[in-house]
Amino acid sequence: MTAMVWLKGHNDTQFDTSVANRLDKNSASYHLWMKPEEIAGYGPTASDLATVKASLKALGLFSSLPWMILLVVVLIASAAEDMVLRRSGSLWLARVPAAVTGFVIAALGLALTARTPSAGMALALLALGLGGMGFVQASTWTSIQEIGGGDTSILTAWNGMLTNGAAALGPMVMAQMVSAQGNWSGALTATAAAALLGAVTWTLIHARTAALASAGA
Repeated sequence: MTAMVWLKGHNDTQFDTSVANRLDKNSASYHLWMKPEEIAGYGPTASDLATVKASLKALGLFSSLPWMILLVVVLIASAAEDMVLRRSGSLWLARVPAAVTGFVIAALGLALTARTPSAGMALALLALGLGGMGFVQASTWTSIQEIGGGDTSILTAWNGMLTNGAAALGPMVMAQMVSAQGNWSGALTATAAAALLGAVTWTLIHARTAALASAGA
């Protein structure tokens, strides 16, 4: 995979003035175009490049941290939800509160990420948010199997289609938002709002529905 990183130049105002002078017929610099070395003088320095390279290498391991946390949380959440189910006998208590909590944690992590200037803290908050989604994943797939009944196959297909569709469209929509706004704040806040909407929709699963499914099993 190839990634492109754009670095900010130096002395932007001076550069703009220099370019304007070359287009001004009354300027002594009119049509005296800049040489490559002059242009390079306004760009990132060797020190800037070295700093960015070192930062990107350092982030190699940390960028995978949220996904490792997600894996661990899914395993823990699955075991915890099954323990609640064995003790309470209630599918609703075992699945719904965990999913709602997971969505709220994800929303909180994303909302705080949108407001932190620290890259390290942002990464930690994203890991927190993705970890919250581990509870949602554990609840979603098991609930489809337990409550779906005769519609389990179609519900599984719809869940997979919507999940994969969101995974494909999400990055493109966020990229457009970042490009339009010039920062990640709006895109992350919108995603946090979507997570809160997910939490609300989980509360629509009535306890009686889950109880009937449990009795049928």
